[in-house]
Amino acid sequence: MVLDASEPFRRRAKALMRKRFRSHRRGLPGRAAAERSARIVERLLVVDAVVRASSVASFWPMLQRKEIDLRVADQAWRDAGKTVVYPRIHDEGPMTWHAIDREEEDFEAHPMGFMQPTTPEAAAPCVIVVPGIAFDARGHRIGYGGGFYDRTLAAHPDVPTVGVAYHFQLAGDLPDTPGDVPVDMIVTDEDVLKTPGR
Repeated sequence: MVLDASEPFRRRAKALMRKRFRSHRRGLPGRAAAERSARIVERLLVVDAVVRASSVASFWPMLQRKEIDLRVADQAWRDAGKTVVYPRIHDEGPMTWHAIDREEEDFEAHPMGFMQPTTPEAAAPCVIVVPGIAFDARGHRIGYGGGFYDRTLAAHPDVPTVGVAYHFQLAGDLPDTPGDVPVDMIVTDEDVLKTPGR
């Protein structure tokens, strides 16, 4: 086995970039975050892979962290007859996806600060919408560092993936590390970018 001597440096670089991009996003005024999220939703709703999907994997936004707010998209997908599923984290392995009725009692708070479904039935998404703190043109991303989405995307290699981010979250080549799984497309408040993907 050949060890990559640069890996510790790339992990350190990712940690520093994660901190910088999180700080930038956190400083976005609430009204600006809402307006940018609305523009992202407009673009996301007409992405071909999303339009054709019968089941969409979304995420419930952590608004205090200024995450992209997809709740309007959730309602639009339901109105179009799609099933909307949300991720539930497990200590080991990939996340599972669960359909919910969007009732308050269908969610519970995870210790990491996000809401996850309590419904027991797992479902298979036809497209996965992926959050992130930063993305690059190759589709690589920086998340919160737990590897949950990377493990999950690796377990669903044939499911199209769409990253969503504010335009200022786009970066040059991000440092990638073993286990990283790029997304196929990135939707921002200014553009829709196709990537080399997986």
